[in-house]
Amino acid sequence: MTAPAIAPNPKARPDEHPDASRVLTVARSPVEEALRLCASQAVGLTQDEAATRLAQYGPNQIGSERPVRWYTRLLHTIRNPLVILLSVLAVISVATGDTRSAVVMALMVVLGVGLRFVQESRADAAAAALRAMIRVTATVLRN
Repeated sequence: MTAPAIAPNPKARPDEHPDASRVLTVARSPVEEALRLCASQAVGLTQDEAATRLAQYGPNQIGSERPVRWYTRLLHTIRNPLVILLSVLAVISVATGDTRSAVVMALMVVLGVGLRFVQESRADAAAAALRAMIRVTATVLRN
């Protein structure tokens, strides 16, 4: 038996995973309704039904994000409109002979990009450490 289709959540963001609205719908439902929507029972699944769902849907695992590579983070930081504007102005300053202004703007770009890169790296490391502390367990009933 497969889980019946559930109407999508109208408040779900379009960039969410397609199953996110289904999960929210089930989570907001009363217990009896949630069991019906998941094609389950209060006494759990049989071994055969669990094996069928494992073959159909795969293992029940929480998704994980791949870490952002340093060069991807750096490119994202450099693509900031203010960084681009200051870089263009620095080039124009050099072309017009105003090297002092160009050096100041280049220094602002380097400091801004460097600080943002370091802060984002530290924030990602802290978030990864927090994720590593989370343990998710579930109790299942069979037969």
